[in-house]
Amino acid sequence: MSEFKYLDEKGNEISVDIKNEDFNFLQDHQRIYDEKFQTKTTTFLKDAFKRFCRNKSSVVAAFIIGILVLCSIFVPLFSPYDVSKTTYPYQALLQPKLFKAGTGFWDGTDHYSNQVYDVVEDEVVGGSFVKDYMYNVKYSENLYTDKAIVGAHGGTLVIAQNRAAAYAGETASYYNYYFFDITSNVPVVFTVDFNDKKLYEELSFAKYKLYVEAYTESNPSANSESTRYYIDTEWSENYGVRSVNLATEVLAKIGKTELKNVRVGIEYQLSQDTKKYSYLGFDSIKLTTDSQNATPEYKEQLATLSITDANVQVLQTRNDQGFYPNSFWYITSGERRVNQAIYKLVEFDYDKYAQQFGSRSVELTSTNIQTYIDNGWMTFESIDANNSALFDENGRYIGEINYKILDDRCPIYDEVDDNGNVVPGIKSITRIRINDSYILAYNAQVQYYKYVGYSSMPIFILGTTEAGYDLFTLAFFALRTSLSLAILVSAVNFMIGLVWGSICGYFGGNIDLVMERIKDILSGMPFIVVVTLCILHLGNNVLTFGIALCLTGWIGTASRTRTQFYRFRGREYVLASRTLGASNTRLIFRHILPNALGTIVTGAVLMIPSVIFSEATLAYLNLGLQGSASFGVLLSDNQKYLSTLPVLIIFPAVIISLLMISFNLFGNGLRDALNPSLKGSD
Repeated sequence: MSEFKYLDEKGNEISVDIKNEDFNFLQDHQRIYDEKFQTKTTTFLKDAFKRFCRNKSSVVAAFIIGILVLCSIFVPLFSPYDVSKTTYPYQALLQPKLFKAGTGFWDGTDHYSNQVYDVVEDEVVGGSFVKDYMYNVKYSENLYTDKAIVGAHGGTLVIAQNRAAAYAGETASYYNYYFFDITSNVPVVFTVDFNDKKLYEELSFAKYKLYVEAYTESNPSANSESTRYYIDTEWSENYGVRSVNLATEVLAKIGKTELKNVRVGIEYQLSQDTKKYSYLGFDSIKLTTDSQNATPEYKEQLATLSITDANVQVLQTRNDQGFYPNSFWYITSGERRVNQAIYKLVEFDYDKYAQQFGSRSVELTSTNIQTYIDNGWMTFESIDANNSALFDENGRYIGEINYKILDDRCPIYDEVDDNGNVVPGIKSITRIRINDSYILAYNAQVQYYKYVGYSSMPIFILGTTEAGYDLFTLAFFALRTSLSLAILVSAVNFMIGLVWGSICGYFGGNIDLVMERIKDILSGMPFIVVVTLCILHLGNNVLTFGIALCLTGWIGTASRTRTQFYRFRGREYVLASRTLGASNTRLIFRHILPNALGTIVTGAVLMIPSVIFSEATLAYLNLGLQGSASFGVLLSDNQKYLSTLPVLIIFPAVIISLLMISFNLFGNGLRDALNPSLKGSD
């Protein structure tokens, strides 16, 4: 038994007797031992990583950033397409391609619609499309036009004129004529197929006369001697097919045995109504012969001189010497029109890959041939370029070209035509004189993708840029440049801002006042002005751009650091540590900075996409990394193709958007993970 004394609330001393019987053992039936802790020991970094992993969005963001960083390193490294040196104009602006052409999706084809299709020539007007490379072709029904266009055919040739616009006299007449050369006395039938229907509401029929003029010379001038013979003596309105045998009806009357040159014409009178047009409309003008003495060449000449296509006739113009074609219908006044010419429109997908990298005719040099020989791809019998006996007056080789293709990797290949005949790949050889020596030029048919160095037909899954670069490779190459610059600049700005803000926030007073005023002056300078001055004095390069970004880029980090130091420097644990004799360095780096690090790191992480955005913005003002592959330059160069080839903008924009979102989420996760006050929390 023992006595226990204590004071009550009023200060009176109270004494209590305590006996052993007053206590009971709760575990008197077993012995008690010390036990190990059930939880594992941890460190600040391990705990921070654990908290970071709990934030699923931050983990996904970190995963995306990691993938993009790895792609920026390895895609340009292992890609077969070089994007760092020269340009490739032969593969510029190709569509994205992953599947076979003609599948209709991601197949590398360009879509064309409303293209005029020439049914006679069996090609799209312009001749730039190879029919074998056209897929999913859809033709329209026959369309009709009253305007002459290339690719349309047929129709009615209309000669139209208004009396008020031409001549107000009542007896006014005008003529049209048609030249053709005939240097034989073989009978020729001249046929005019007049149109017998009214073509337009505002047109009226014109009276006409047919006549023939025979000249003593070819291509007669205005003063050439001629004899005019009127086939019609009276004005006629007999529309339909008119046929005249020039040999029997004309030669005898003009007293000639041979027609050297003939002008066949139509003289017509205008309508008396000055508000209406007068017209002549005819579908064809034909020259034929039924003579047994006519040669095939002569018949072909007559067919060439005939007019069977009104649309083509209206499109004809003078040649370089100022002459119209022989089959040109000439009018002295009025308008030449076409009515109801037929044409079609076509819609199709076009494989530009096959056009660019398929079979082509190119000029090879002796160096090319020797390279193929050295590679073991072919054999070639050498030619003495100095032996003039082997070449004609134009320098063309007249001997036999002896070579043999040994390997499929050789760009030169021998074609097989539709009849199974082999067409040699090397078509001709020409020697060219340079100073006192000759070099040989070889005209050859090659597989172009082999000629430019590809082992197989290239496939660009995201297409190519204007310079011919593979967009997929170039985007990650630019990302590597931009990321490298951004990380370096962010690290420098972070260190400067951390030191500056720590000094301001920890020491305060006059030091803080002076340093803040310096920071205010720098922050008041427009960023574009800073960049422009740096470029003017140091040149436009990566180093200059980095310096410009570092001159004022640290200010944000410095402000955040200063704020955090003001927040934590007066805390009890800091005061206690200072009381125990801790140095300023220890207080800053062991007590204040670790607690402030979460917010500071978040801002520093967001600085990386901010630098990339800044470079992209300046690139649009021509102040970016000109001449270097960066995201800003890539976006700036491709903005003009937003409507025609949007993938050139969309893919880089998706990457830079992913970077911005991921770095934001990643920064938020780091802020929570590095916050010491959350240590051990769930």
